[in-house]
Amino acid sequence: MISLPLCKFAEQSRILLFGICLLFTTSVFAQLTPTFVNNASQMANGCYRITNNAQSNSGAVWYNNPIDLSNDFEIVFNAYFGANSNGADGMTFVLKTTANPVIGIIGGGLGYRDLPDQPSLAVEFDTYRNVNASNGLFVNDPLFDHVALQKAGNISHASADNLVAPVQASPTSTNIKDNTEHEVKIRWRASTQAFTVIFDCSERFTYLGDLINDVFGGTSNVYFGFTGSTGGQANLQYICFQYLSFLDAGIQDKLICAGASVDDIDGSYTGASTYQWTPTTGVSNPNIANPVFTPTETTTYLLTVTDNCGDVMEHEFTITVADFEASVTAVESPVCNGTGEAQFAITGEPNAEVAYTINNGAEETVFLDDTGEALVTVSGVNVSQTLQLVNLTVAEEPFCTVPLTESAFVDVTLDDASFYLTPGCTDATATVTGVSGGIFTFDTNPGDGAVIDETTGEISNAIPGATYSVQYLTNGTCPNTSVEQVTLYLLPTISSPITDYVLCDQTDYMTPDGIEEFDLTSKDLEVTGGNPDYAVSYYETANDAETATNPIVNLTTYANLSNPQTIYVRLENTVTTCYDVFDFDLVVTPLPIYDSAQTDFHECEEVPGQADFDLHSHDSALASGVSSVTVSYYSSQIEAETGDAATQLPDIYVAPDMAQIWARLQSSVTGCWTAVQITLHVDPAPIAPALTALEECAFDNDGFENFDVQSVIDYIESQLTDVTVTAHETMDDAEFGTNAIDPVDYTNIEANTQTLYIRVSSAFTVCYDIEELQLIVHQAPIATEPAPYALCDNGPDDTDGEGIFVLPSRESEILGGLDPALYTVGYFATLEAAQANTPAIATPGSYTATNTDSPVYVRVTDNATGCYDIVELELIVNPLPVATQPTPYTLCDVNTIGGQPDEVEEFDLTTKIPEIIGVQTGINVTFHHTLADADANINEIQNPQAYTNQSNAEAIYVRVTFEATGCYRIVLLDIRVEPLPIVVPPSQEDLTMCDPDSDGHAQFDLDALVEDMINNGENLSVTFHETAQDAELGINAIPNTDNYTNTNAYNQTIYVRVENTVTGCYTATAYALNLIVVDTLRLMRTFRTSPFVIRTTTTRMPWQPWTLRFRTATYWST
Repeated sequence: MISLPLCKFAEQSRILLFGICLLFTTSVFAQLTPTFVNNASQMANGCYRITNNAQSNSGAVWYNNPIDLSNDFEIVFNAYFGANSNGADGMTFVLKTTANPVIGIIGGGLGYRDLPDQPSLAVEFDTYRNVNASNGLFVNDPLFDHVALQKAGNISHASADNLVAPVQASPTSTNIKDNTEHEVKIRWRASTQAFTVIFDCSERFTYLGDLINDVFGGTSNVYFGFTGSTGGQANLQYICFQYLSFLDAGIQDKLICAGASVDDIDGSYTGASTYQWTPTTGVSNPNIANPVFTPTETTTYLLTVTDNCGDVMEHEFTITVADFEASVTAVESPVCNGTGEAQFAITGEPNAEVAYTINNGAEETVFLDDTGEALVTVSGVNVSQTLQLVNLTVAEEPFCTVPLTESAFVDVTLDDASFYLTPGCTDATATVTGVSGGIFTFDTNPGDGAVIDETTGEISNAIPGATYSVQYLTNGTCPNTSVEQVTLYLLPTISSPITDYVLCDQTDYMTPDGIEEFDLTSKDLEVTGGNPDYAVSYYETANDAETATNPIVNLTTYANLSNPQTIYVRLENTVTTCYDVFDFDLVVTPLPIYDSAQTDFHECEEVPGQADFDLHSHDSALASGVSSVTVSYYSSQIEAETGDAATQLPDIYVAPDMAQIWARLQSSVTGCWTAVQITLHVDPAPIAPALTALEECAFDNDGFENFDVQSVIDYIESQLTDVTVTAHETMDDAEFGTNAIDPVDYTNIEANTQTLYIRVSSAFTVCYDIEELQLIVHQAPIATEPAPYALCDNGPDDTDGEGIFVLPSRESEILGGLDPALYTVGYFATLEAAQANTPAIATPGSYTATNTDSPVYVRVTDNATGCYDIVELELIVNPLPVATQPTPYTLCDVNTIGGQPDEVEEFDLTTKIPEIIGVQTGINVTFHHTLADADANINEIQNPQAYTNQSNAEAIYVRVTFEATGCYRIVLLDIRVEPLPIVVPPSQEDLTMCDPDSDGHAQFDLDALVEDMINNGENLSVTFHETAQDAELGINAIPNTDNYTNTNAYNQTIYVRVENTVTGCYTATAYALNLIVVDTLRLMRTFRTSPFVIRTTTTRMPWQPWTLRFRTATYWST
């Protein structure tokens, strides 16, 4: 690996610029190990909260990441001091010799004052002016937000611990609590002992001093952190790191393979304004932080970054392009085939893996040793070897795989052992075309007696057509062997033994001589099989054939010497001169013999004067039972002798009596034939009459039924005399007169349609006739079992259980898919009647029945066949529900319009249902305005629980329906609104009584008020109550209405309830009567004057005129 170079620094104007080494991502800042005090906490992306926006808040964060002051360092961070321009108090950047998490006095002390760990150095960022601290310390803060350099935990700017006096923090503003992050750079240069603070790109101060000795007592390793606090004023305060030079964040040098790229270099820096990479060769974009590098050779690249402050930062790194090679050479060439080794020496990059192929075979690999060498050995080679390098793979970074093109060749040689063999019929010879002087042997021992000469390779005593494998071994520098095969010539062959040459003895078949002339050349093609290389010759002895002497000359007219005679055939291959000898026999065969007693054929008469002759039924008898003789028939002798199949007579030949024909008898073995004349004789036979088919219906639709075949036999026997009639299931049985069936109740064995064969035999000859009888089974129609036919009791009395049924209304359902035009439907009271098709129900359109009359039987008959099906139709008479006529439904007219009765009320019609249906269940009750609606079950009243009458009185039709059957009755419900009683209130005079003892109580005769109150009203009951509620409820009536004493002195309200005893209606609101009791008056009369002047003796009533009404008066003078 190549070590990383240090960051370089450039100088621009007076500012010493710092270097960057890598984009500062969260992973870089993860190297920080913070510890928090009080309210400090970690935020995202390298940010740390020092204080919350709260009064008397404080926090400190310390990092256990040491800084060596013997070396330069730089820390760049953004500082946020809050958004409250009047907030407080600020933060400090602190260096101290431990990483202990501590904090000093908060508020104006910024958490640094009296910091427990000393020695320390702090950069103060003070955002609030404190002249004096709480304990009287003279702080001497300026008026502006400022930075200063303090030590030893002392924040006083008037003390010796103030190393740099306060300066304005921002170069452009006195206030840095502006809701903005400010960039701060802390820079230390060890060589010049310069400590510099830069705020928003402006250098605020540089302190020159020996920090190690003057501040930290000779300790060079220090730790850093931040403190901050608020007091009576508050602000959110935090810092976000941008760069820390002492963290491991450098751009790494790269080692790549030739042709590879580097795409993971990122020199991004927050706040950068420009980037520049040099050189630009192989750089995808030299003006961005993270270009792709594709160098063709090792290159060192320099990155120059200019930040937002104009500072320039430089960094360089190197991409090394690896260059790996390998070569191969042959150690020795040529080598002997089979005994030598092909060796290849490969050199190249030490410890690399090299892939190669041998003779374009599978790819193999070998590792080079520490010296970069490897040896590949191929043992026992028998062909030349070529090693082709494929690629080289480096076993360490960058793990390059380099394609290779070099190859090496090792030649493999052997003696030329080539030779060839020339075949013969029983031998073969060898010819060497390579290195001579070797040895011949059989490669595989043939085991057939053949021998080989070791020197010449000649094979003798061999089998024709056999194959021999011969090996030849050379005796040169690189001995070699080769093997060749030779197949000897085959002897001429025939595909199958030569057939005997057979001729028919043309002498009279009764006296044959066994001698005929043969054309031997007719066998040539059979012998040669058409092979043009074969030559054929014929001989009378085997020896003549072997020696090719005395061949037969008169080949086409050769007369046999004996019967049979053997002829010998010499078959020779004119190309190979090989031959073989075969033989066959000459045979003279006699003509077929026929039985002259069988030349008269007899058949039964089919129609008058002629018969159907089955000619071939006579073959066996005519040929005397010789199975190898075939017989064919012709109308003339010439046709029979010619034997043309086209002129043969048919198998069944129709002919008259005494007709003459010719039979040709031919041996299927020899082909010899003879012809003979045949006489045909017609014998009389019975002729059966034409028969009409028997038809039956299959009620189970299985296609099988019983047939009365006996009736057909009886009919035939009635038409013909002297005959025997039998019925058979097959024509063969009928022809042979066997296996006659029982004709009584015969069940067909073939579904739906079957043919029987009726045999009518003559009682005197073997002649018979066969007539076909068709048995036809018609499928009965399949009627659909109908659903039960249910009616509501609609007889003369709707409670008698009778219903009037329209039976044809179910016809469509019963027929199902059957065409009504093709079937007749009938209705019957019993199954027996339906089966007999009588008697039918006379009036099926209005059939009266009860449940006990169910079912009826429906017969569906096929008009074409008469076949039928019967189904049951269940009749059900459902009872009607019991509906009691309800009593009228009456409500009192409690609602008014403008105080006047409106005769309209809200009725709950459902309250009458129990009265109508009683305890019946399964009932549906609906309410309708008209009888027609109720009957049609339409327009039912939708709100029967809250129905408002439409007239007074009004008729409501109530439909009571069995839910299960739909049967219903309708009853009438009258609803009406009854008026409230009308009462004439009594006058107040009638409700006022005098009190003689002045206690406020008097007796009232309430009964005396009733007559005037009801004003001659009828059926009205009047009661008096002391409360309105009692009057409304009709309870606690005043019992002593004739002498009621008021319970409240002087003034009491009582309530009157007036109820109609017939309708039950009563006054909706009780009448209130105000009973008044007054003290008795003292009457003073001046008899000289008139009228009376009345003066009370009580102070309860003022002086006023009175009109006296005397009923019973008590008065006295004073």
